[in-house]
Amino acid sequence: LLLRSIPAGITINIIKCYFRRVNWFQFYKNSKKRSETDNICHKYNMGKLTQKEKAELFLKLHHDKEILVILNSWDPGSSRLIEASGFKAIGTTSMGVSASLGYPDCEQIQFSEMLQAIKRIADKITLPLTVDIEGGFGNNTKDIVNNIRQVINTGVVGINIEDSINRDPELLDISEFSERIS
Repeated sequence: LLLRSIPAGITINIIKCYFRRVNWFQFYKNSKKRSETDNICHKYNMGKLTQKEKAELFLKLHHDKEILVILNSWDPGSSRLIEASGFKAIGTTSMGVSASLGYPDCEQIQFSEMLQAIKRIADKITLPLTVDIEGGFGNNTKDIVNNIRQVINTGVVGINIEDSINRDPELLDISEFSERIS
């Protein structure tokens, strides 16, 4: 699915780089102009960033002159391919993660399985990772906040959380949702 959306010539280069285990920073070495975030990324070319460094980079990417484009992954392999393609951050798709493990969308997967999938992705990439955790996998704010803490402990630097329950068109109360995300 990912490869179909990329022009053929680029796909070949991506696959070559992925199988040679070339990291995405090498795509920038011929670039005449580097943005501030490219320079930060290049600085850390040889090592893994800490979670704090990834979070700082992710924040800077949001304020960079270039638009931040994030592709969604569903497992470590798709994440590494995105990383090798030259993107500066990776997101997950809750539907993709669920489907790859044999579940439908809308929190049908157990939170523990989603958490393990997120951890496997975070452990295999060097880029900042933001994850989609649907509605938070909890029946109340306390459970959701606890789940968010567990997700943060996997090494991610961003979390997307739905503002409705079970895809209901009616949104959560503003104060309840604000408490969930604060």
